Amino acid sequence: MASIQQLMARAQQQLQGMDALEASQPLLAQELKEKSVAHLDLLMQLAEAEQKHITGDLDSGQLQQVLDDLQQQLDQEQQEAMAAAASTSAPAATATAASAGPGSTGAAATGDSNKQRSSSGSSGSSSSGSSSGSSSNTGRVSASSGLQADAVQQKRSELLGSNEQLRAAVGRASAGLKQQQAAAVPADASKEQLQERIVVLQEQLEAADAALQDGQQLRMDYDRMCQQAYELSRKLSQADSAKGELQRALADARAQLAAAAEELSEHRELQMTHDKVCQDVYRMRMMLQQAQSHGNDVAQDAAATAGKHKQDVQWLMQDHRREVAEAHRKNQELIQDTQQLRMRLLELEQQLWGGAPAAAPAAAPDAEEQAAAAAALVVQQQEQLSLLQTATLQLTQEKQQLMKSLQRSNLIQQVQELEQSLQSAREAAAAAAAAAEAGRQQQRDAAAAVTPAPVSGAAADAGRVAEVKAEMVQLRGQLAATSALSALRNTELYSKSVEGAAAEAALQQQAAAYEDRLAQLQAWYGKQAVVAGQLRKGRRPAEGSVGFTNTNRFWVGQELVFEFLKHWVTRESQLQQQPGFLGLQVGDARPGVSADGGVDVLVASYWESAPLYEAWRNSSAAITAHLPSGTYQYVPKRGEGFPEDFIPFRDYDQAVNAKY
Repeated sequence: MASIQQLMARAQQQLQGMDALEASQPLLAQELKEKSVAHLDLLMQLAEAEQKHITGDLDSGQLQQVLDDLQQQLDQEQQEAMAAAASTSAPAATATAASAGPGSTGAAATGDSNKQRSSSGSSGSSSSGSSSGSSSNTGRVSASSGLQADAVQQKRSELLGSNEQLRAAVGRASAGLKQQQAAAVPADASKEQLQERIVVLQEQLEAADAALQDGQQLRMDYDRMCQQAYELSRKLSQADSAKGELQRALADARAQLAAAAEELSEHRELQMTHDKVCQDVYRMRMMLQQAQSHGNDVAQDAAATAGKHKQDVQWLMQDHRREVAEAHRKNQELIQDTQQLRMRLLELEQQLWGGAPAAAPAAAPDAEEQAAAAAALVVQQQEQLSLLQTATLQLTQEKQQLMKSLQRSNLIQQVQELEQSLQSAREAAAAAAAAAEAGRQQQRDAAAAVTPAPVSGAAADAGRVAEVKAEMVQLRGQLAATSALSALRNTELYSKSVEGAAAEAALQQQAAAYEDRLAQLQAWYGKQAVVAGQLRKGRRPAEGSVGFTNTNRFWVGQELVFEFLKHWVTRESQLQQQPGFLGLQVGDARPGVSADGGVDVLVASYWESAPLYEAWRNSSAAITAHLPSGTYQYVPKRGEGFPEDFIPFRDYDQAVNAKY
């Protein structure tokens, strides 16, 4: 585009230089003007075709057709010009040689430049000034005709030169188009982005070319006024230096395009990394969704089971309360019957020892019947106690199942928290991608904003080139900042991916810990179920199934039996959550009521190991749990265990227990 504009400027200069020739040879000047105008038309057609090709209105095939037509017209015009030059060169040379005379021989022999012709014409005129007036006039006419012929020849050579340059420009455009067509196949991917950059640079070059044309116009005006070849050569040298600066600026622009291409590749790598991270996050999200759906199913099952168990527990508690109330009522009746029996026995004793021996045989059957009834009541109370223990074990199992459901709900809550953390990681990755896109948009805006202002005058060319260089440096700085921002975003995306992987590893580790804990709890609950089943059947646990058994014997007054049993029911519910606890057994140490009016009760607690029992014994729950006041315990025998509470010993004063 710049070379075409230079050719158009040169053709305009040729048109403006036709004024001197038009006065002497109007026909020739008219012919040369028509050819120059034709050259300008061809140049305008070529520029318009290239502009349409840049904007996309004209494809490569149509542009090639236009270039071929222009090439044919230029070839035809050159042939015509060469034929016209050959037909006019010989007569012009003969006429010049015939009219020059002997005084202008040196000028004709050395006619290579306009300056030499003028000097030789002047020397011929001065040498013939001493001769007659007719010979002087003849010398002037010969010199002027020679100058006109030289001017005509110079104009024709300029037209031929411009024709050659136009053909060269058309050839270059054709070659460039072919190169573009050859390079268009591998460059389709980045063509749109590079095309925008090329359009911006072409606009800059066109503005520079416009400024250069203004400077050339000023220099042409100055040349016409001064008519000095030295000034013209100086201006041409300045134009060549400006052209070199523009070429260097163009090289810098090409380097900038290369840097932009590198930046584009880096952005593509960043986009690929972002896509990969998005795929990983999507895969993790799908896994979490599956886990969440499974957790929701488990939660729904647990909620349904918990509701059912809650209802069952409520029913069992109601039954338990009714049974406890019935047991309490029967216990009160038993106490009353026992008191009545005691009163009856006292009366019998009084009658027996008070002098009524005849009535003793009659009262003895009544006493035996009352003792049998008391024994039956005690048996019935023991049966009720066993039923109460069975109901307590069922409540304990239901509570264990509820605890399992709660553990599952806690696992679901942790999975939801992990999903929230992954959601925050995805939001941070999306924010990093948005920031990278904003950086790229800022780079495009900065590149679009580089539009150098037009400069008028040849003296401002250096300033304009400096401004273009400064804008190029600024653009490089912006590209470097964008590269740094992209690297930072890439680092952030990588850190987010590492955090997601760490979160996933933590989730897997936590799930493995939950599985181990679940296995331990299942083993513990299994042992508890086995021991509870054996205890419900009234048998002691099998050998090897229990690691440690703590056995205690208590003396309980008849009025405290219910409170005593209630205390152990409450303590068993607490022991269900204690690690290592397997079961509790409450039974009769000796059947019936002792002579001192109490009941001997045996309590055995079963544990996985002795250290686990010690841990329970030293806990605050065991220290603050006290048996009902008025309850006594017997000194443990060898192998029985440790006392459960700090209560008085019933048989402490016996000789066998003197060691205590």
